[in-house]
Amino acid sequence: MPAVTSFSSQILTSQRRRREGARAARAALIAARVARTLRPVTVLDFGRDDALAEQLAEIGIAVDHVTVGADADDGPLAVPEPPAGASWDLVTCLDVLETLPSVRAEDVLEQAARSADRLLASYGTAIYPDTTGAAVRTPAGWAAGLAERGMFRRTDLDVEFAGPWTAVFERSAVTARDLVHRYEQALSAATGELIGANILHRPAGGEPTPAAHSEVEAQLRREVDQLKHEALASRDFLIGAEAEVAELRAQVLRERAALAEVYSSQTWRLGARIARPLVRARQALGPKV
Repeated sequence: MPAVTSFSSQILTSQRRRREGARAARAALIAARVARTLRPVTVLDFGRDDALAEQLAEIGIAVDHVTVGADADDGPLAVPEPPAGASWDLVTCLDVLETLPSVRAEDVLEQAARSADRLLASYGTAIYPDTTGAAVRTPAGWAAGLAERGMFRRTDLDVEFAGPWTAVFERSAVTARDLVHRYEQALSAATGELIGANILHRPAGGEPTPAAHSEVEAQLRREVDQLKHEALASRDFLIGAEAEVAELRAQVLRERAALAEVYSSQTWRLGARIARPLVRARQALGPKV
């Protein structure tokens, strides 16, 4: 039974390390893209953990981090003082708002909007399983909440590298005309993509046929199946590689133990005593001419 328990513990440890590695890799990607796209100097990060803050600091950005839990009874958020009495260049709030109860979500939203003139936030459907009681709000509802605080979405910036329903909100005194133009421009681009997709699968002079719809659906299913297969193959390869690394480490430990046993043996010590005068004599004679 202890052996089974130990094996189960090893599996859980391996799974935890894989999750941590995947989280760190995602944070590193987001940090690099944030640096290139938004070029912040100082960042305030609201997060469930400090993975993104660590990666931003790694690339030279000054970061302050606030860990946000799902408990609305924790009291006011402990937000640090901004650098040099000014606001931060950017606030990041990824995978947070959509996982919090309404009271806590409003608190984070208020603090984030107050702390900087730019906010990188995700505000869609919760992607975590432990979100019972999370605020249920549409993306439009989150955007409206930020608009009440004077922050409007930058529709010219594509930041979905940080996940779906991710956008940059910026404080600006936009006119009604500017706002309508901004959103209509984004809507027209999406409408153009939809029209183009319909044209590709529409027979000349007619509406899309059921066969065309079935073909598109079948193609999408094939692509999903292929992605699933690749994900499983990658997982199996990773598990095999980890097992191989573990075996190599065990082999190294065995070799080191064997070498230590040789060094501590009577034969080795006797041979070393015999060879030591010969080595000294050779050194004293110098190299051969």
